[in-house]
Amino acid sequence: MWKTAKIVAANATVFVVLFLAAEMFLRFFMPAPPHGGYYLNENGEKERIAKDSLTLKKNRRFTHISSEFSASITTNRFGYRKIKGGHDPGTLFIGDSFTFGHGIDDERTFSYLYCVDNRKSCMNLGYSGADTFRALDILEAALAEHGFQPMHVILVFLGACWIDSSGNDLGGNILGAAKEERKRRGKNSETIKPAPENPPKKTAGSILKTIQGIVSHLQIYQRMMLVVGGAIKRNLYSCSSPEHVEKAVSATRKAFDRFLKIAAEGKFRPWVVLIHPSQEIGVMAYKKTEEILLRAARGKMRIIKTGARFNAKHYFPFDGHFNALGHANLAKILGGSLQ
Repeated sequence: MWKTAKIVAANATVFVVLFLAAEMFLRFFMPAPPHGGYYLNENGEKERIAKDSLTLKKNRRFTHISSEFSASITTNRFGYRKIKGGHDPGTLFIGDSFTFGHGIDDERTFSYLYCVDNRKSCMNLGYSGADTFRALDILEAALAEHGFQPMHVILVFLGACWIDSSGNDLGGNILGAAKEERKRRGKNSETIKPAPENPPKKTAGSILKTIQGIVSHLQIYQRMMLVVGGAIKRNLYSCSSPEHVEKAVSATRKAFDRFLKIAAEGKFRPWVVLIHPSQEIGVMAYKKTEEILLRAARGKMRIIKTGARFNAKHYFPFDGHFNALGHANLAKILGGSLQ
């Protein structure tokens, strides 16, 4: 018994030593960029691309780097993602990082491909992390500041029936609608809450989150997730409860009503293009999301459904955004739907 224990302990020690050696080698000599990547300016220095909550830094060139891509990013004189031409845009695109073109070169984004292929004058107002309410803030600011008079405004809506999934506009709109309501009542939505006098006690859940945070920063773990992350996300995918879905429907309905009001005032046609995260495509849950968004639209919005025309090959496996093939596919869908 004692001999067996010594053998197990020796093997465990060897494993730990080899694991730590591999982790240190990867960390110092072959570090993987963080999930989502970072931006390098023209001097090769890390720099934020955002100027403020509505625009990007103007007339700049960046390189967006992660473990899955290295993309050239250019901004125009208005502080938006550059598209060839576009100074008197007839078509505006609004939305989050999928609209912006996360991880994709300028000339391979769907907005660029659609507008060049169809000889349209366009502007890409996509902003990473924007929910529908933020996208509408950006739109209103652009119309007011630059005097754009578009014929079409296309909202690219990332939707998923798992309301709390990362980047999901349905979930983001719940928070956005609450913020709008606080503004309407004249309350400061950015009020900082005072720190509690006594720090919260460590619970099993908080300890688990701490451990998860440590593990997620391990270089070995990040490389493992590049291989198996997509499968894990698909296997864990589940639509939210009806009550949570109804909250998202109500919030998104308010966002759509605001979009329609802006469209009436600006005399343009509003469109909503529904896209989905890769894990939802993989388990065919996008059909449920289409039903959710149609209920939110109440027949007042033009909804372009895309779920049936996407599959895993259109996404970065770990990052989850559209790859170049996904952008080309969406450009083709738009070309057929908007003409």
